[in-house]
Amino acid sequence: SGYYYTVNRFIHLMILSGGTGLLVLLAYNLAVRWLLVAERRLALARAREKRQAIQEARAAKEAAAEAGESVLELPELEEINLSAISEQTRRLLRVAATLTLAVALFLIWSQLTPAIGRLDEMILWTHTTGEGDKQLLVPVSVWDLGMNLLVIGLMIVAGRNLPGLLEITLLQPLKIDPGMRYAISRISHYVIYGAGTVIALQVIGLGWGDIQWLVAAMGVGLGFGLQEIFANFISGLMILFERPIRIGDTVTVGEVSGVVTRIRMRATTITDWDNKELLIPNKSFVTDPLINWTLSEETTRIVIPVGIAYGSDTEKAHRIMMDVVTSHPDVMTDPKPTVFFLGFGDSSLDFTVRAFVKEQFKRLPLIHDLHMGLDKALREAGIEIPFPQRDLHLRSVDPGIDLKS
Repeated sequence: SGYYYTVNRFIHLMILSGGTGLLVLLAYNLAVRWLLVAERRLALARAREKRQAIQEARAAKEAAAEAGESVLELPELEEINLSAISEQTRRLLRVAATLTLAVALFLIWSQLTPAIGRLDEMILWTHTTGEGDKQLLVPVSVWDLGMNLLVIGLMIVAGRNLPGLLEITLLQPLKIDPGMRYAISRISHYVIYGAGTVIALQVIGLGWGDIQWLVAAMGVGLGFGLQEIFANFISGLMILFERPIRIGDTVTVGEVSGVVTRIRMRATTITDWDNKELLIPNKSFVTDPLINWTLSEETTRIVIPVGIAYGSDTEKAHRIMMDVVTSHPDVMTDPKPTVFFLGFGDSSLDFTVRAFVKEQFKRLPLIHDLHMGLDKALREAGIEIPFPQRDLHLRSVDPGIDLKS
């Protein structure tokens, strides 16, 4: 009867194990099929976006070439690469299927594998929790150590592959812009590794009370030796959360101007107009004055001071300057351009020309065209643009100098 019961139990467990394996295999294949459909949709959406981006870039490059400027080409973000997304998602599916099958088989066969249960009784070390009279002695067994290694492994796998799953399941369907997707992917890395580290320490019995002295020592070290690195890291997190700058934005920080091409943990890469890549510490974007020319829109205003000679017809000069500004095709009609007579200078009657331009790369060509047009129109109208004049009074002159010559 004992043999008969054992055989029946083995057959039952084997059938249950086979059914579980088939269910896991079916679920895995369904997930892979869903992944293929999602990849095709994503590839189609990316192809359309890429075609539109190429058309817009070609139009912008042609307009910039006619204006004598250049448009920087931003590198493609590695976080949104389709092949990387596919491989990361497949790897996560394989790990999830393997882990699910292993847990199910362990639960099924646990009653016939008492040796595994003995792992929880093999104590490696003990630690205390609580304070005062409420302190408890908690053992750490071989089983706890194995769970800790499993948590660390899952943390590494999730940290490396979760961005692909986020991209294909949440970020792309929600139509989030590339800069926001990049920020979410970077933040997910930090959250996964931070949570995994905390859980791993908790499993082996290292709570906050056990490591607070280490955190305090690290705080002192950061305050003295690694102050700049720590400040740049925190500033990088603030940039990713607040998003005062994004990939592709045109910015000016200090005396550096260019396009943001990468945002990393310590520094941000800006490609300037000479196509040089400049590494700017993240702290500079938080503490220094920052101009983001394209944060909400690219429309900017151009201000050109113009002075005319005393005695000139101010109404005529105002009309000429308005005609020059409004006739330029790159000057926006809404908001409309303006010309104001603002004051009486030392050597001139001071006017100010204000105009708005739609694209950032058209600023310098428009300023050049307006300067050329204003100078030509005022000269043809006989209106002089004066220069500062000074009277020189000589208090003493050497008698030997011939002033007549």
